[in-house]
Amino acid sequence: MCAFAVKYGDFIFPLARIATSVKPVTFGNEMRDAGDGTHPAPIACGRRTSYGVREVTMRVRVKLFASLCRYLSDAAPGIPFEMEVPEGTTLANLVDRLKLPCEEVKVFFVNGRARPIDWSLEPGDDLGIFPLVAGG
Repeated sequence: MCAFAVKYGDFIFPLARIATSVKPVTFGNEMRDAGDGTHPAPIACGRRTSYGVREVTMRVRVKLFASLCRYLSDAAPGIPFEMEVPEGTTLANLVDRLKLPCEEVKVFFVNGRARPIDWSLEPGDDLGIFPLVAGG
C-alpha cells in the first residue's frame, strides 16, 4: 500500500491509500498493472459516481382523466403530455412521481388495455389514468 499527500502552501492534505500490485489486470482488451492508470471515482453531490454512467430513461405519454387533472397545473382532462421516466418504472412509480393520491387512482390503461398498478412501462407507452368514478 502506498500513501500520498498533497502540499498546498503550508498545508499538507493526505490522500486515500492506493492499492498497488505487480499482478497484471485485464481492462477490456488491454493488460495493465493493477493501480496503473486507474482513476478515483468522482464525487458529485456527496455521492460516488462512475465515469460515463448515466441513468437510462424513456419517454411515455400520459393522459389524466376527470378529477385527477387538478393535481397537475398544466394537465387538461384527456389531453396527453409526455414524461421522461427511468427505465423499469412501474405504474405505481409513475403515480408517486406525479404526486397523485393513491386512494383516488383506480384504473390504468397502457396502450388501450387495462393493467395492474405493478405493470412495468416500456418506452413509448400511451397511458390513461382514471379515478374511481360512479354514475348511473
